[in-house]
Amino acid sequence: MGALSACRQGWKNQSKTSNYYQQRYINVLDNDMLIAQITSIIRGDKFSFQIRNSDLEIPLPKESEIRCNKIATIRKQLIIGKLSSLKPSKQRDLYKKICSVFD
Repeated sequence: MGALSACRQGWKNQSKTSNYYQQRYINVLDNDMLIAQITSIIRGDKFSFQIRNSDLEIPLPKESEIRCNKIATIRKQLIIGKLSSLKPSKQRDLYKKICSVFD
Protein backbone atom coordinates (compact mmCIF):
# COMPACT_ATOMS: atom_id res chain seq x y z
CA MET A 1 0.00 0.00 0.00
CA GLY A 2 1.10 3.53 -0.66
CA ALA A 3 3.21 2.66 -3.70
CA LEU A 4 3.33 5.22 -6.47
CA SER A 5 2.89 3.59 -9.85
CA ALA A 6 2.55 4.68 -13.46
CA CYS A 7 -0.11 3.13 -15.63
CA ARG A 8 0.22 2.74 -19.38
CA GLN A 9 -2.32 5.46 -20.09
CA GLY A 10 -0.84 7.88 -17.53
CA TRP A 11 2.70 7.15 -18.71
CA LYS A 12 1.85 8.23 -22.29
CA ASN A 13 0.36 11.49 -21.01
CA GLN A 14 3.17 12.16 -18.54
CA SER A 15 5.03 14.66 -20.73
CA LYS A 16 1.86 16.74 -21.20
CA THR A 17 0.37 16.71 -17.71
CA SER A 18 2.97 15.19 -15.35
CA ASN A 19 0.26 12.90 -13.96
CA TYR A 20 1.12 9.86 -11.90
CA TYR A 21 -1.17 7.45 -10.16
CA GLN A 22 -1.24 6.43 -6.54
CA GLN A 23 -1.74 2.71 -5.89
CA ARG A 24 -4.04 2.14 -2.95
CA TYR A 25 -5.64 -1.33 -2.78
CA ILE A 26 -5.75 -4.45 -4.94
CA ASN A 27 -9.11 -6.18 -5.43
CA VAL A 28 -8.08 -9.84 -5.56
CA LEU A 29 -11.43 -10.96 -6.98
CA ASP A 30 -11.04 -9.16 -10.31
CA ASN A 31 -7.48 -7.81 -10.07
CA ASP A 32 -8.42 -4.11 -9.94
CA MET A 33 -6.57 -1.41 -8.04
CA LEU A 34 -7.98 1.73 -6.45
CA ILE A 35 -5.86 4.72 -7.48
CA ALA A 36 -5.72 8.48 -6.99
CA GLN A 37 -4.23 10.97 -9.43
CA ILE A 38 -0.92 12.67 -8.64
CA THR A 39 0.15 15.84 -10.42
CA SER A 40 3.04 18.29 -10.29
CA ILE A 41 0.59 21.16 -10.78
CA ILE A 42 0.17 22.44 -7.22
CA ARG A 43 -3.35 23.77 -6.67
CA GLY A 44 -3.42 23.80 -2.88
CA ASP A 45 -7.21 23.47 -2.76
CA LYS A 46 -9.41 21.34 -0.50
CA PHE A 47 -8.85 18.29 -2.74
CA SER A 48 -5.04 18.54 -2.58
CA PHE A 49 -2.71 16.42 -0.49
CA GLN A 50 0.76 17.83 -1.01
CA ILE A 51 3.66 15.38 -0.97
CA ARG A 52 7.29 16.33 -0.65
CA ASN A 53 10.24 14.10 -1.37
CA SER A 54 10.79 13.78 2.38
CA ASP A 55 7.38 11.99 2.49
CA LEU A 56 8.54 9.38 -0.03
CA GLU A 57 10.85 6.37 -0.02
CA ILE A 58 12.17 7.36 -3.48
CA PRO A 59 12.02 11.05 -4.55
CA LEU A 60 9.88 12.17 -7.51
CA PRO A 61 11.32 14.57 -10.14
CA LYS A 62 9.06 17.42 -8.93
CA GLU A 63 7.06 18.32 -5.84
CA SER A 64 3.60 16.93 -6.37
CA GLU A 65 0.16 16.64 -4.87
CA ILE A 66 -2.37 13.85 -4.77
CA ARG A 67 -5.80 14.82 -6.10
CA CYS A 68 -8.05 13.28 -3.43
CA ASN A 69 -11.17 13.82 -5.54
CA LYS A 70 -9.73 11.89 -8.52
CA ILE A 71 -10.24 8.31 -7.35
CA ALA A 72 -10.62 5.49 -9.91
CA THR A 73 -10.09 1.79 -10.43
CA ILE A 74 -7.71 0.30 -12.95
CA ARG A 75 -6.72 -3.23 -13.94
CA LYS A 76 -3.49 -4.32 -12.24
CA GLN A 77 -2.11 -5.43 -15.64
CA LEU A 78 -2.10 -1.77 -16.78
CA ILE A 79 0.37 -0.78 -14.04
CA ILE A 80 3.84 -0.81 -15.59
CA GLY A 81 6.02 0.06 -12.63
CA LYS A 82 6.49 1.45 -9.15
CA LEU A 83 7.76 5.02 -8.89
CA SER A 84 7.94 5.41 -5.11
CA SER A 85 6.11 4.77 -1.83
CA LEU A 86 4.60 7.07 0.76
CA LYS A 87 6.03 6.67 4.23
CA PRO A 88 3.52 5.01 6.62
CA SER A 89 2.82 8.18 8.62
CA LYS A 90 1.90 10.02 5.41
CA GLN A 91 -0.31 7.14 4.29
CA ARG A 92 -2.47 7.61 7.38
CA ASP A 93 -2.67 11.37 6.72
CA LEU A 94 -3.67 10.67 3.10
CA TYR A 95 -6.45 8.26 4.12
CA LYS A 96 -7.86 10.90 6.49
CA LYS A 97 -7.72 13.54 3.75
CA ILE A 98 -9.49 11.31 1.22
CA CYS A 99 -12.24 10.55 3.74
CA SER A 100 -12.67 14.25 4.55
CA VAL A 101 -13.23 15.05 0.86
CA PHE A 102 -16.28 12.77 0.83
CA ASP A 103 -17.81 13.95 4.14
